[in-house]
Amino acid sequence: MNDKKMLLIYYRNKETLSEVGNILIDLSASLGGFFIDYKDLYFQKGNKGTEGYIESFVQDNKIDIVMFWSEATGFHFSVEFFAKLRKNLYTVMLVGDTEYYFEVRDRYYAQAMDLVVVFNKPCISYYKLIGIEAIVCYSFFDGKYYKKYPGLKKDMDVSFVGLHSCHSRRLEYLEYLKANAIPAVSYGPNSVNGPVSAERLVEIINKTKINLNFTDALDSTRLTRNLKVHKLLKQPKGRITQAALCGGFVLSEYAYGIEDTFEIGKEIDVFYSKDDLLEKVRHYLKNYDKREAMALSAYKKAVELYDGNKGIPQLFNKIKEMSIKKRQGQRKLYLDKVFIANYSTFRVLLIIKFLKRLQLGYAVEEFLLLLKCRKLDLYQVLVFIKEEIIDNIAPVRRFLNYCKRP
Repeated sequence: MNDKKMLLIYYRNKETLSEVGNILIDLSASLGGFFIDYKDLYFQKGNKGTEGYIESFVQDNKIDIVMFWSEATGFHFSVEFFAKLRKNLYTVMLVGDTEYYFEVRDRYYAQAMDLVVVFNKPCISYYKLIGIEAIVCYSFFDGKYYKKYPGLKKDMDVSFVGLHSCHSRRLEYLEYLKANAIPAVSYGPNSVNGPVSAERLVEIINKTKINLNFTDALDSTRLTRNLKVHKLLKQPKGRITQAALCGGFVLSEYAYGIEDTFEIGKEIDVFYSKDDLLEKVRHYLKNYDKREAMALSAYKKAVELYDGNKGIPQLFNKIKEMSIKKRQGQRKLYLDKVFIANYSTFRVLLIIKFLKRLQLGYAVEEFLLLLKCRKLDLYQVLVFIKEEIIDNIAPVRRFLNYCKRP
């Protein structure tokens, strides 16, 4: 069973505080697996070269299982590419933020997969409803990194680290606490204190009495801007597990699925409104023993169940076991205009990136793929032009930063 060879197709993320997935890369190598950084490879070889390289790598190394994990809004590969791989091996897709992107992206790639790994148990039903096997895994944080700092004094009453922009409800909650004399300190892009390093994040958690967690979805993304109902979405966040691994007490906005990871009222607590948040913050600031006992219980569970150093080897073994079972045959692929437009429009982003690198041949290759699809989302095109070209023109960037000043 354990002699099956696995290939992880992912990319090393050097920008995220959470380091989600990076431990997966490190452990896949230590467990005898293979890793291909598809982003680096794509800019070395282009579309056809990347797909050809992966196909040859799979064949030459006698790969049995391919695990694919893409950035949530990426469309580097066609669904047909993975369907082709699936003819001869077991295909697995890992998906974060599938609560946001299932309708516009994930359900299409899932058709070329034998198994989908999600981070929130209720999302399993998304895939089972369309006939795709799915399991949950919570262990994508490194317990050697997210850990307690013994003896560090907890001199911060309440803190929050995370995105502030595009999350209007978070700002409302934080302002409400401040208006009621609760000194909630916040960090992150567009916050007063600005973003922090991963090391500083761990320190803040260790020094905080009450670590706040919000579960609201982004107000809008370039892929989901037309889905206004997404403003109702709430999603359990990895920050709860990070804080628990650091021995921090967590007070989180409620989202369906949180109770599958930590027991509410015994390991963490949740709030449902601004008044509920205020009441519980005051309660836990006054009740040191209760707060610390809950934090300890969450810590013990996180170390035992959610440390990636333990959980990822278990996930790999689970996938290998499942790959032995009888699989469904090849499926007919259903790719409608929603997916085709997003896949096609993503070519524009890649064209711009290739042109900036003076890789004209690869840019032409993407342009031909775009012509083949013949669908474009002009809004996304304008976003790509702004982010990749206009925002990088120094005078324009300085002007935009000036306009953002209070």
